[in-house]
Amino acid sequence: MKRIRCSWQCPKCNHRSNAAHRPAIGDCFLIFSSSITSKLGKWFLCVQSRYVVKRIFQKENLVYDSKKMGSEGTVLMFPFKRNLPNEYMND
Repeated sequence: MKRIRCSWQCPKCNHRSNAAHRPAIGDCFLIFSSSITSKLGKWFLCVQSRYVVKRIFQKENLVYDSKKMGSEGTVLMFPFKRNLPNEYMND
């Protein structure tokens, strides 16, 4: 999926989705840790703009942790303690 004007589009079938990033964010938290930086999110989602990543994370209500903020960018914590909600999991 490729990010095009506030949604994601499949380059092969041209299917568009506004929530295609949710499984990827869930995977990112599962693979790396319970917190991710905006830099890591930008890389993992293959998005060019840090502002786009910031808006995506804000819409998903990820929790900002100022104590862990460093040169890597804003640190975001997954808002749920243990279980990932179904909307973040791949089908």
